[in-house]
Amino acid sequence: MSMNTSNFGEYLVKNVKSFQGREGYGYNANLYRGKKKVAFCKDMANGGDVDIDWIVGKIPKNESDYPSEEKYKQAWAEYHQANKEERDLLEAHLATLDHVPSNYEGLSDLEIDAGWFVTDCVSKYEADRDLRKMKKECLTKTLFRKNDTPNKGAYRILKSPCNERARAIILRDFGEDVEIFNDVIANNEIPSVLRA
Repeated sequence: MSMNTSNFGEYLVKNVKSFQGREGYGYNANLYRGKKKVAFCKDMANGGDVDIDWIVGKIPKNESDYPSEEKYKQAWAEYHQANKEERDLLEAHLATLDHVPSNYEGLSDLEIDAGWFVTDCVSKYEADRDLRKMKKECLTKTLFRKNDTPNKGAYRILKSPCNERARAIILRDFGEDVEIFNDVIANNEIPSVLRA
């Protein structure tokens, strides 16, 4: 997954569960606007669209819980209205996003839709999680990558703190064309393995 969204606004995802599907990686995630959970999203990785189930407000369950059929219908109308308002807020945010250049000659730039946006939120969540993990590992280990490594997401771990001795071992065994992630992370930069 790659990120094309530059402005997530108030939106973020939590409770992300990724899995291998028929056509790549899928996920389940809760979408939040600020601190408010507004939707449950799922990409089944089967070539279809991202499903967004809006979950704002309390779902009316039994008609018998209401004093009349009219109150029951009103509760459903209020539930649907609250979810429509959340959908409209997301659509308004999407309208502010830059279009993504098309890679095909003659096609106009692409608009980021809700499914694309949620997938970018998931990608950002996973990159942030991986960065936190790498920062934690950098406290006690040296993380590095040879720049000509074919798998751009791969890196090696030397089970030793990043110091002059560790650097000397890496230079001796792997040459000078390496990226030491401890240095990159110390400068508050994103390591190459996490860049989209």
